[in-house]
Amino acid sequence: MNNLDIHIADGEYFRPNEAITREELATLLDNIARGVGLRIRSLGLDTGYTDANQIASYAKSAVTRLRAAGILEMADNYKFNPNATVNRGEMAQIAAALLSVL
Repeated sequence: MNNLDIHIADGEYFRPNEAITREELATLLDNIARGVGLRIRSLGLDTGYTDANQIASYAKSAVTRLRAAGILEMADNYKFNPNATVNRGEMAQIAAALLSVL
């Protein structure tokens, strides 16, 4: 850990000099939204990822909330891929989707 690391959940840190995973991004965005008092509206979308057992416990509620609101996509294979890193295009798409449901 260094002085640039930002605490996002129990024992988990956002490390700005490292790639961010999908579950870390979900947690970070959910924490930001809740921290500034933004309510993310649920659209009732399916949150049953087939790899849900691979999502870290600290990220499960954020992933569920963001998926139900349509902010996170569900792949054709119904996987979330929690440990996959997010590229710039995916980040832009997720940020735009978040802004559209506020």
